[in-house]
Amino acid sequence: MVSGAEQFAALTRIAGLVEAPGTFELIAPVAASATRALVAADGAWLCVRRRRHADLVLRHTDGVAPRQPYSGDIPIAADMLVETAILADGTLRIDDYESHEASDPHLRAQGVRAVLAAPLVAGTLNQGVLIAFRRDGPFDAGADTLLAQAAQMLALVLATHDARRAHGQALAREQLLARAANETAAAPDIEAAMRHTAVGAAGVADAVFAAVLLANGPRTRLVSATGDLLGSPRTGLAPLPAALNRGRPQLYIDAVGLIAQLGITLPPESVARGRLCVLEPIADGDDVFGAVLVLIAADAPDPSVFGSLETLAGNAGGVLRRARLHTEIEGAYLSTVTALANALEAKDLQTQEHASATSRLAVAVGRELGLEGGDLRDLEFAAVLHDVGKIAIPDEILSRRGPLSDEEWAFVRDHTIVGERILRGIPFLQSAASAVRSAHERWDGAGYPDGLAGDQIPLLSRIVFSCDTWDVMTSDRPYREALTRAEAERRLEAEAGHQLDPQVVSALLAVVGRRDARERVAV
Repeated sequence: MVSGAEQFAALTRIAGLVEAPGTFELIAPVAASATRALVAADGAWLCVRRRRHADLVLRHTDGVAPRQPYSGDIPIAADMLVETAILADGTLRIDDYESHEASDPHLRAQGVRAVLAAPLVAGTLNQGVLIAFRRDGPFDAGADTLLAQAAQMLALVLATHDARRAHGQALAREQLLARAANETAAAPDIEAAMRHTAVGAAGVADAVFAAVLLANGPRTRLVSATGDLLGSPRTGLAPLPAALNRGRPQLYIDAVGLIAQLGITLPPESVARGRLCVLEPIADGDDVFGAVLVLIAADAPDPSVFGSLETLAGNAGGVLRRARLHTEIEGAYLSTVTALANALEAKDLQTQEHASATSRLAVAVGRELGLEGGDLRDLEFAAVLHDVGKIAIPDEILSRRGPLSDEEWAFVRDHTIVGERILRGIPFLQSAASAVRSAHERWDGAGYPDGLAGDQIPLLSRIVFSCDTWDVMTSDRPYREALTRAEAERRLEAEAGHQLDPQVVSALLAVVGRRDARERVAV
């Protein structure tokens, strides 16, 4: 007979588990030991259902060994006593276990004569069962009530830990989402933004693998991914499933089949762990750009994962939408610039095609020197418009075939200042204006309009001046034929360190050398 003080102490131990770390491995031994003390049992089992797999239980045993010697998850149906106890309506009391339909010879061999079981119920959620065993006869009167109290208390403890765990996971997911959103918004380019999307998706879904896939015509392009891809191609993957065009997330039970169908090759250990694939569409209105793919190890994803993936895909869609609009705006800008350049070409036939050729070469040299993004855009505009100020030069001076007077030369030299003034009045060309002003400055300081020298001259201007010089030398003019390639290279090298920046000259010669090699191969 257990005294009231002992019963109170046992129930207090179970109640105290609410403050303990919420793992089954830590809770179960204390609960089983307290249960034995509470009802004077010779053994106790604690069986807790998996939160996402109601047909599986984690089982901890104390004093009485089960038939199955292994630890970890077991199907409820694999043990008749566990199944009977969980499915029972309320407390199950078996005073004569030997003759009961759920009797197990393995337990009888251990001397089990009586069984008492109570469900772990919190609200409407059945979380498992608490089972006690006796070897020397039935349990005392009132033991079933005590066990029911212990089971209810333990169910509340487990529910509390589940709630804490869910809250912690939700908070962690929100933090991951916030970080991914911030990093995506601050990303310098689409590739970096999609990389943050893939990493964020892997985090919020606790995924084995995550990737961002974008439609590339009839094929698919893998923009970013986590983990190893074992040589998988980044472009030319199979088309995304047509169902994705509905704009709703798609869940695939055959995760391995989907990944193989797309043409992605993952390490065997990743494939072995993967259970499900989720494709969350990256869309803008009715247009689907692609999808965020996650490979999940769980047999069933947490439903909140879909909301998190939708947020990430929405951020990615916003980035792609802004990129598309930016491209359209850039096209409009370039059309405006081309219109200005065409106006100049119409005024001065000698500059026909010169601005476009200089611009293409300048952009290639800029890339060779490591420029990117906005700097390349400004370089392209500055190269196209470096002589736009010539619009202000009178026709009789601009078309003069003979020598110019000092006053006429002053008109010509002022064209860079006029060009700067024109561009300063156009918002998207303001960054290129200073490069246009200095496009005729010389490395040795003998240029115009400000007499700048060396590194005082903006790099974009130095590139434009070198490319302008090259195109003038290698193009036919009314007053002379184009120089040979060898002679143009010789003169360019001779002016390195005098008129031209030596570093820019080296980059320019490297670019035209590769271009010549490609042309020879094509022939």
